[in-house]
Amino acid sequence: MVLHYAFLAQMAGGVETFLIGSEFAALTRVRGAGGSFPAAQALRVLAQDVKAMLGPGTKVSYGADWTEYGAQSFPNGDVRFPLDALWASPAVDFIGVDYYPPLADWRDGRGHLDAALAEGPYDLDYLTTNTRRGEAFDWYYADDTARAAQARTPITDGAYGEPWIFRQKDLWSFWSLPHYERAAGVRAATPTAWTPGSKPFRLTEAGCPAVDKGANRPSTFPDAKSVEGGLPPFSNGARDDLMQRRTLEAVLGAFDPDAGARDADNPPAPAYGGRMVEQGGIFLWTWDARPYPQFPLARDVWADGTNWETGHWLTGRLGAAPLSAVIETVCADHGVENISATGVLGVVSGFIVDRPMSARSALEPLARAFAFDAREEGGILAFRPRGGAVAARIDAADLVAGEDGAVLSLVRAQESELPLEVDLSFIDAGADYRTASVGSRRLVGASRHVAQTEIPVVASDAVMVRAADIWLQDLWAGRESATFALPPSRIGLVPGDVVEIVDGARTRLLEITRIEDAEARAITARSIEPEVFDTPLQGVA
Repeated sequence: MVLHYAFLAQMAGGVETFLIGSEFAALTRVRGAGGSFPAAQALRVLAQDVKAMLGPGTKVSYGADWTEYGAQSFPNGDVRFPLDALWASPAVDFIGVDYYPPLADWRDGRGHLDAALAEGPYDLDYLTTNTRRGEAFDWYYADDTARAAQARTPITDGAYGEPWIFRQKDLWSFWSLPHYERAAGVRAATPTAWTPGSKPFRLTEAGCPAVDKGANRPSTFPDAKSVEGGLPPFSNGARDDLMQRRTLEAVLGAFDPDAGARDADNPPAPAYGGRMVEQGGIFLWTWDARPYPQFPLARDVWADGTNWETGHWLTGRLGAAPLSAVIETVCADHGVENISATGVLGVVSGFIVDRPMSARSALEPLARAFAFDAREEGGILAFRPRGGAVAARIDAADLVAGEDGAVLSLVRAQESELPLEVDLSFIDAGADYRTASVGSRRLVGASRHVAQTEIPVVASDAVMVRAADIWLQDLWAGRESATFALPPSRIGLVPGDVVEIVDGARTRLLEITRIEDAEARAITARSIEPEVFDTPLQGVA
């Protein structure tokens, strides 16, 4: 069959690249007589036959699973490189890897180990750094029980000081070092046929499902009808386009010089004048040839349309915009310079400005729905997500007393003044771009008030349900308003900062909303519960 396809490519006038197969991991690890690997040997012969048919103008290789391309360990202590004979073949032009390693170990809340490394699961530096850190590089989980407890086993090699052979993510060491196999734990005297740095990698696939915590296991395909389907560890199953986008940005940022990769990230290759990972050799999975939005909406025609919601598809998503980019574009259109919006999270499929308006008027609905605000920081207009870390811990004794002698005044809104329910109207990208609405409702309370607003965005239902939940919870969390004064020494505090006021055994978290500077700094603030803004996307049915 493979040679038949090669013949078709030959008849068509040739192709740039031809893969003789992909992800035959269960076969390439099977051992034959004398410790040989029959499938790997057959692939080598097949590559030679295809190369002979298509000639030097076609790049020939095999797309290995990310756990398959390198060393394989066996229970008897053997460590082998089954595919090295294939990679070393003159008929093979590059090492093909379907690149789906875990780039995160994130869980809800802050009580887990990776919370010390990043503010959240979308942190691009965290994800990019994890291409050379974390699971399958520094440590592994022995089983699901260990994963649940975050009991990490370090990846080490006390025998020969070569821990890299057990690091499935360590492309750098595999590419740059000779490969010594082991028999019953004893290192061979001579290396395999692989010549260090002799050929580039191509990432023949790189992707991530658009699902909550997808970076925890990018290889997972969320298909409820498939025996191979499932969810990444600790995922709630909700659609999450930003997770997919950030993971792909991390992979590109780690290996593509055009996306910011440095020489240390993707080393130059003197042997062939390129780089370790071939520039232009990263192929994102997956783009569907079926026309969008007919696929995935026409589910009476294509039964797998339901899988699109949280699957690896880029079709219909690649043109969506991170909120940070929307903010930057609106500001640029209005001549607003020197801004920073990198910390604002979220992604929308579209944003509508349907009449002349100021940048503030355009962005205020977005700020309400996606819980961010703007502040001046060192001459820069900074857009920041609300509910960040506590900026200052202030003892009540340090507050400046007012004319009436009070140091802290609190006003608590009555329940009847607060909404029992909120409704958000938006344009639903998954419902043929019709206007839709979502709501969030408190189960208890004396209020009968309903708050409604229209957000001029094109987005998914899951994104807007989360926005409604956060809006309602934040309105109730902020029912207390506070006024107090601080000495001029607290000049570093700005509106939007969260401060902790300690009064004996009582501690209050307050978000500063207004500051008036005079002899003292007159502060207006509201109560806040930062965990409200960590509300995850809800799982899909």
